[in-house]
Amino acid sequence: YKLTAAVFAGPNSVKLFTDNGGDWTKVAAAVDYLGVMTYDFHGQFDLSQPAPDNITGFLSNQQTSHQYQQDNLNHYTIVDAIAAYKAQGVPVNKLILGIPAYTRMEKAVPAITDTNKGLYLTLADVSQQPVGESNGGMADYKCIVNNQYCWGGFSFASSLIYVPTNLTGQGLGALEKTPWAYDKSQNWFMSFDDGKSAHYKGQWAAQQGLGGVMMWEMDGDIPLTDAHYQQNSVIYNAWQGLVQP
Repeated sequence: YKLTAAVFAGPNSVKLFTDNGGDWTKVAAAVDYLGVMTYDFHGQFDLSQPAPDNITGFLSNQQTSHQYQQDNLNHYTIVDAIAAYKAQGVPVNKLILGIPAYTRMEKAVPAITDTNKGLYLTLADVSQQPVGESNGGMADYKCIVNNQYCWGGFSFASSLIYVPTNLTGQGLGALEKTPWAYDKSQNWFMSFDDGKSAHYKGQWAAQQGLGGVMMWEMDGDIPLTDAHYQQNSVIYNAWQGLVQP
């Protein structure tokens, strides 16, 4: 049998564990893998952050192009999460990179336009936030790809604008390296992973010498029977990135 543990991704939480007497090297020695939950960096729960940090943000970004007032939020990134565990002496080949197969929708107060594309805008009141397929504005990735895969009576409007993953190193989203979407009619912003960003993350995990990738959760991905499975699937493309770094 393999023994694994899912662990938090915030570098401040990694440090807090050791500040309270924990030892990550002992944890790592006791398990085969540590699955780092490198998702839920941002969402509707950022309403609890004091201004000006109560803004729309990326779910699972590689790095961040935004400068938050609270410095710990500047390190809610994949790069910093993995670095935090390495700094604690955790063997890199025991670290598993987490990739989401869902999104968290957020409603902003300022008008979302084709210029700002919903990025880093002040969040609307909690009573105005979208529910999605389940509480907290969550929806499966497969629902984004095709409304026929949605559940709970939810579906996305045709006014949703998809912004592809930017891997060029310049422009909006170049540091985050994850796609997002926005709906100007409802003032919604949402970020997620798709086939392209998942492939990049798989490649990055391999290049860093990580033990692999994991996904939350499998049934959020598009089904194997989808006509464009190999192009759009999160888990398939993450695996392709791992084996073809």
